[in-house]
Amino acid sequence: MLANIARREAMTGYAEAVREEGRSHALATRSRRLLDDYSERPGGACADDLRDLFAFKHSLGMVASQAEEARRDAAEQLNWHSQVLAAAAARADASDDRLSAARLAFSSALERREEETPRRVARKLQSEENEAVHQAAAPDTGNCA
Repeated sequence: MLANIARREAMTGYAEAVREEGRSHALATRSRRLLDDYSERPGGACADDLRDLFAFKHSLGMVASQAEEARRDAAEQLNWHSQVLAAAAARADASDDRLSAARLAFSSALERREEETPRRVARKLQSEENEAVHQAAAPDTGNCA
């Protein structure tokens, strides 16, 4: 049961890492595309406009870099979660195998016990029969004083 819980938690972590990697990749791609679009714009503006455009492009570059770093981190997390998931799945499978083996051993023991019960009862009946025969054959000496 604990192995199955660990497997479920590992699957949740894996799914979250996949989602985060996808989001980070999409954000990095969009930021780079915007940066490329703004880099291709013709100049000819006043100094304030150029400064603002440069600041905006710098911010876009920072966002793209951070998103790419987040994507790399998410990819590492994805790799780690896949290893954790594989280990949890292996533990859960081993636990399931042990449980199946224990159930099989228990049912086999019950079957053997049920097979032995008629033999024990037959021996007991036979010994009771022998005692009854011996008692009937033996003279009653009674307690005569």
